[in-house]
Amino acid sequence: MASASHHSRLDLTCEPSAVPHARRHARDVLRTWDVPGDVLDDALVVVTELAANAVRHAGEGSRAPEQGLAAAPVCAVDLRTHEECLYVAVYDESRRVPVLRIPSDKAESGRGLHLVAELSGGTWGFLYTAGPPGKLVWACLALPSSWVRPRADACGGAPHTARPRALSPCSLSGAVTEVSA
Repeated sequence: MASASHHSRLDLTCEPSAVPHARRHARDVLRTWDVPGDVLDDALVVVTELAANAVRHAGEGSRAPEQGLAAAPVCAVDLRTHEECLYVAVYDESRRVPVLRIPSDKAESGRGLHLVAELSGGTWGFLYTAGPPGKLVWACLALPSSWVRPRADACGGAPHTARPRALSPCSLSGAVTEVSA
């Protein structure tokens, strides 16, 4: 059974409070879309890890100071469904390439992308943005074939929907301009 597409985006200032805001937003939106619990739980881990990386690396290559004041770096969380895939993407202003590293046993960080890779079945990546400088790090989580779009009246109005361009790991770049700062 084919499912309709959904889209939701949240713009944030890249500061530590952005991570719980991103997670709450994702939880609320994905519940509204009736995303099954196991996929929702995995998506929340992915959102948390990607948002935390965005906050951590946002200062690298951020905006130039304007009128003597440095502009706060921004990030955005983008959630989309297409066919039987839930795309989770996070934009940040850093051009730093996300790299899977093997952390030492004593390392206090460096495991987030491993979680993202595992939960997405290895279907994740990044793209440099064409508009404002930065990158989009994305992951695709499989939705069950039985997943069906919730009705508009079930969530008290129209759901967060959009007809995205054909999205796949190779064509997600078509959505980059929609995730710009």
